[in-house]
Amino acid sequence: MSTRAVTFGMVISLVIAGVVHAGSNCGPNRLVMFAGFQTCISGHGLPPLDPNCLNFDFDDDFDVDLADYVGFLKPTFGTDPYAIATNLRAAALGDLDADGDRDLVVAGDQIYVLLNQGDGSFAPPAPFPAGVTNRSPVIVDLDGNSAGDVIVADSGSANIWILLNEGGGTFGQALNIPVSGPTSSVAAADLDGDSDIDFAATRWFNPEAFILENQGAAGFAATVLPQVGFSKLSMTAADLDGDEDIDLAAVDQPHDAVRWLNNGGGSFSGTEFFAGDSLAQLAIGDLDHDADADFALAMIPYVSVLLNDGDAGFSPPSFYFMGGDIVSLVSIALADLDSDGDLDAAGANQPGGSMVYSLNDGSAMFSSGTGVPSGTSTRWVVAADLDGDADPDVVTVNAATVTVMLNGCVP
Repeated sequence: MSTRAVTFGMVISLVIAGVVHAGSNCGPNRLVMFAGFQTCISGHGLPPLDPNCLNFDFDDDFDVDLADYVGFLKPTFGTDPYAIATNLRAAALGDLDADGDRDLVVAGDQIYVLLNQGDGSFAPPAPFPAGVTNRSPVIVDLDGNSAGDVIVADSGSANIWILLNEGGGTFGQALNIPVSGPTSSVAAADLDGDSDIDFAATRWFNPEAFILENQGAAGFAATVLPQVGFSKLSMTAADLDGDEDIDLAAVDQPHDAVRWLNNGGGSFSGTEFFAGDSLAQLAIGDLDHDADADFALAMIPYVSVLLNDGDAGFSPPSFYFMGGDIVSLVSIALADLDSDGDLDAAGANQPGGSMVYSLNDGSAMFSSGTGVPSGTSTRWVVAADLDGDADPDVVTVNAATVTVMLNGCVP
């Protein structure tokens, strides 16, 4: 298990007299900072019983164990510079203006585009009309112009909406794809192996999920996925069984996860399995370094982790507590927040109004979560490198604002 030494300070350089000495074999430290709150994290194990090292390592052994204190200092927020509009719901990060950095798309009653200035600061939001109740934005290049287009679900109409990028992060009139009813989420990937982008979506408070096969000039052809479960959201696409085609997974509220394995050519078989209680969002990534796609799900007040056996068989869920102030964990993102080579979890706590993070020890065991206030009614979280320093930053979507938390992790 990797070991992390954690210390706190406004300027950070923890010095405990007589405990940490120059030249000790404590390993290199890394500085992790979100919005000015700093934590010193070591990515290397400490030699046993080294008298020169104070080992804060979560394992309750011989040393001083300060796992309960891992976290960011309480933040102080001034006026949020990214006030947008009311009824914000979700966000996505991707390059919209072909300048090599990640821009921000926020879904609300309109689609709001915030262009990254290259340093993690953003231009004022530009609104673009789309659906009635936009949800679950996805950024992907649909037309091959190297600029991200936007696809959104709509729980207020029977449409999926596409906004094609006209260059520079500007968008023309939204195009609608009529579907069978309101939708809660959408994913985009090549599902039938023909090298173009297809869509998969979940219906709003409905057991139905479906794919939209891209037929080029002929438009999109809808196929209903095998019906399992009751009420789906958080459609996600990834290769779950290692056969190099794209499978699908979703949350089936309130208790289950669903995975549809791609049988080739875009035909799927579905299976449902228990994943927790009051589930909200699914994230997929390799959590235990075995080169397959594991599940992490937001639930109240835990992260639920299901490990993949490599053939899309998943372990029973393990639950990791995200902190005593968590009222409702409604969104989750996976990213290496502490630059130690594994995926950690960042979550949105609603209505507590905070971003919550939990660190992975490398074997898919997660620390207790710690919250950082982020805004009123935080309901979505995304993570990616926004300022070009090779570590992931975090953005939360709140009721009427977005909060950008730049990670100052220094290797």
